Amino acid sequence: MRIAVDTADSPPPGWLRLLADDGLRPAVNAIHREPARPWRLEELALESAMSRSSFATRFRAAAGESPVAYLNRWRIRLAEQALRDTETTIVQLARELG
Repeated sequence: MRIAVDTADSPPPGWLRLLADDGLRPAVNAIHREPARPWRLEELALESAMSRSSFATRFRAAAGESPVAYLNRWRIRLAEQALRDTETTIVQLARELG
């Protein structure tokens, strides 16, 4: 994946482009590490050592969506997988994923 990112002029907005951005990667890693945490924009910007406005603008350009939309989509993806592959209930998932 790294070779694809490094050799492409600019990957399309999305997960791969987020991970290719050294400045945004800490916030993305934090979201993936703690999806249930009630992340605020300020906290995610702090993870990336950026101002809120710089972080939000850069994240949207790289992901094609806001940080909060990305977080919510990630939570839904995790919930879908858990419902399909485990016996976890919706109530449990709500507690685990926020």
